[in-house]
Amino acid sequence: MNMLVNIDDKHVLIVYVREDKRKKEIIKQILGIIDFDEGLIKYLLKIFERYELSKDNGYLKFENKDGEVYLHRIIMEYYSKYNLKLYTILNSAYEVNHKNFNKWDNRLENLEMVTRRGNERHKNSLRYEDEIVMTSEEIINIQNERKKKRKHFSDKKDLDKVSFINLKLLDEGKYNNCYIYENLYIRFNNVNKEPLLIPTKRSSINTLIKTMNKSMIDFINAHCIPYLSEIYDVYRARTIIQNNIQLLNKYYNKTQYFKYMLDKFYIKEHIEWIYQFFDSKPSPVYYYTFYKNELCFTFSINSIFTERGKYKHFNIMYYTGLFKRTRANLRLNDYGNLSSSTRIIIPTYTDKLFSSTILPESKHLYSLGYPRITSTILMKNEGETVTDQVYKNPTLIKKAKDNLVSIQDIENILISPTITEKIQLYGFVKVQDIREELRIINEERKARGEFSRDIKDSDDSFIKTILRNITEIKELMKQNNIDYIIMNQKTKERIQRHQKKNKIEDFEDLHFNQNERVIILKKLYVRPKQRKKKKYVKF
Repeated sequence: MNMLVNIDDKHVLIVYVREDKRKKEIIKQILGIIDFDEGLIKYLLKIFERYELSKDNGYLKFENKDGEVYLHRIIMEYYSKYNLKLYTILNSAYEVNHKNFNKWDNRLENLEMVTRRGNERHKNSLRYEDEIVMTSEEIINIQNERKKKRKHFSDKKDLDKVSFINLKLLDEGKYNNCYIYENLYIRFNNVNKEPLLIPTKRSSINTLIKTMNKSMIDFINAHCIPYLSEIYDVYRARTIIQNNIQLLNKYYNKTQYFKYMLDKFYIKEHIEWIYQFFDSKPSPVYYYTFYKNELCFTFSINSIFTERGKYKHFNIMYYTGLFKRTRANLRLNDYGNLSSSTRIIIPTYTDKLFSSTILPESKHLYSLGYPRITSTILMKNEGETVTDQVYKNPTLIKKAKDNLVSIQDIENILISPTITEKIQLYGFVKVQDIREELRIINEERKARGEFSRDIKDSDDSFIKTILRNITEIKELMKQNNIDYIIMNQKTKERIQRHQKKNKIEDFEDLHFNQNERVIILKKLYVRPKQRKKKKYVKF
């Protein structure tokens, strides 16, 4: 958890607090220092709601699914909203330079905008004045101009109120109150008014700590308490959950095909079932953690797939981007047992994510009319990259690649003389006929010592899935004027007339049953009429 501690209304420290339950100790670390600017502090607090600050080679950064964003860039981004020149520079190939070589020192007087060459020359202690595109003095002037605006005084009033509440709650030990983790800001009154000496050369932040007021350090040590970081994690999780449900409901009622997908596969029910853990519990929820600042949820497979619905429905969520899988070795809190659980990453939904991924994939899935999704279907229709997003199990991926050979065999069988002649003669063929041809092909391969698989009666289910879901096979049947359909009584009668016309006397021995799926000549298939819905008049 990151906290912002105001030292003297001039400088604000970024303090990292985390409880290590294995070592049974509280980790407290001062990460860096920034200017006290009410607007900037409120801007950072919003970021802290979802992301944690970490160190990378001395730099302070926020990490998310899209990559890394450094604190000094975020500070420049905030002030660029008030200055067109800085906005243009920041969106060009220019870099932020730390003048005193201290990467943790992100006060404006230590930051300047330079060229890449200037940044490299500064690192090597060479002259770089000609490479400066905006000095720290110019940036400070932007800050001063912003402070003259009316918003500055309302921000100051809000932060003073937040600080007072947080100090009071910490002293009284009321850690479950939302204020303590909703606004991670504390204003520390430096009683002795001792000046803060910032090192001007390359130095550890320990040098800064030694110059700080002793009572302020005692305060940080005394009030960086156990479970505070865990309470904060609950707040972060709730923030993501509430945002996701809000956007889910927004697009659920907005687009027809997305609503269809959610209803058909009970996706909305599954998501709300997972999210209900965070709805009304003040205590930390088990089986969750954060990975790259994204919420990672773990649970027993039986607790949701057996009780709440089919496991296959979750593959739809992985496919559309509502959930994500991960292979990362995640460390959960003490209550989670990762080895006996499955895990998903719940990304923070945004309008951009819906427009770029979730809605297009839902529409594509809707247009294909998939009754189900398997690794084999995705591997054939969408390729290995999409399959890897949905299935992280190497065994399933290997099985899907092996099945591609059988899919190619089924394609060849459908256009083989044996099957085409049989369809033309009898009007249809059964799945068992395809299975028998598939068995013959694999036995011939086995005799030659090539790759083969044992074809059993249970493979009928595999063949049916392929015929219904593989795009290339559906197109192939369309080109050859055949279709894979459910037999009905009128179609059965047409087949009988077709067989009599072809002088097939033993058609009763073919054992075709009504409601059985068969591959049939399109001209023989009679589509059942759809029943019209009754209209009810309200009185």
